[in-house]
Amino acid sequence: PLSAYGELPNVDRMAIAPDGKHLAYILRGGDSEGLFIFDIENGKISGGAKVEKGKVRRVRFAGPDHVILQASVTTSQYGFKGRFENSSAGSYNIKTNNLVTLLRNAPALWKAQSGLGQIIGYNAQTNEVYMPAYAEEGSYAWYEVYKVDLDNNMARQLHKAGDDVIDWIVDGNGDVVAREDFSVDEELYQIKDKRGGDWRTIYSKVTDEPPFSLIGAKPDGSGLVAFVDPEDSGFSTVFEISANGERSAPVFTRPGAEVDSILTDINRTVLGVQYSGLYSGYEFYDPALTSAVADAVALFPGSSATLLSWTDDFQKLLFLAEGARRAPAYYLYDRSKRTMLRIAKKYDQIDDKDVGEVFT
Repeated sequence: PLSAYGELPNVDRMAIAPDGKHLAYILRGGDSEGLFIFDIENGKISGGAKVEKGKVRRVRFAGPDHVILQASVTTSQYGFKGRFENSSAGSYNIKTNNLVTLLRNAPALWKAQSGLGQIIGYNAQTNEVYMPAYAEEGSYAWYEVYKVDLDNNMARQLHKAGDDVIDWIVDGNGDVVAREDFSVDEELYQIKDKRGGDWRTIYSKVTDEPPFSLIGAKPDGSGLVAFVDPEDSGFSTVFEISANGERSAPVFTRPGAEVDSILTDINRTVLGVQYSGLYSGYEFYDPALTSAVADAVALFPGSSATLLSWTDDFQKLLFLAEGARRAPAYYLYDRSKRTMLRIAKKYDQIDDKDVGEVFT
């Protein structure tokens, strides 16, 4: 029916576990929706939880046993003017079926702030995540890093440095890789690290606004990766910043194409980029991965194929493909077997025969 084209997806936000054993996704039916866990080896649903309220923005794994739900709802807070997007993250343990809301009742957490639920790092040894949030420091709100347990939501403040901090990059142990500061009063933008134990400035610029967006760290840890948005400069630019603050020439450039998105892991290690265009192209720091993803995308001639998720060893890649008489559906690519398996349709009532070809 025509109404099917205006409905929300029935299967949405799918992700694959780092060990490749499970899939997690949102399943909608009627007015309800829930998180479902699919056991790939046994071919059956093995768990899940009802999503009580809010819009699920993202589903991802933190290690093989925890699924992170990032959601938001538009709300208001007594004592604060206007409405804001109240976001949060939940952690679901696929072994115990326990779901907790992260950062709830965290110490000194500033009230009525948007952007909660962001995760900038994961500690595989302790099953803890690192989450930035504004915390009360006297009459001020500082952007700090909390260390949060994925099973019991025990949270404590880990890093703080002042009211000019706008971003943090940490590694899998929670150690600071870089800190991003911007002072409106001084019109000063800085990037700092703590390699020698003390804070040191590696990049500084006098400016009335941050000159670029700091994305994450290079895979080998030798530097940082930043991005200039095309709205700011007329064209997109990805470049590197060395440990000494030297800015490189543009990286990840392709004639006739802009960088549409930058792919990172849960610890903000930059893996590569997706280029803009009807038919997505990808490039990674690892040339072998660039080739493997290109081989996978080539299995969808005339269709748009978007890389959504991957295993830690990049042997299994999860795609969403649509177009060229192909209804939107999730596919799992096995690099070693060079096989593409259709997992699930995104819309129950839309089949391949209901989708026309796209001509350019």
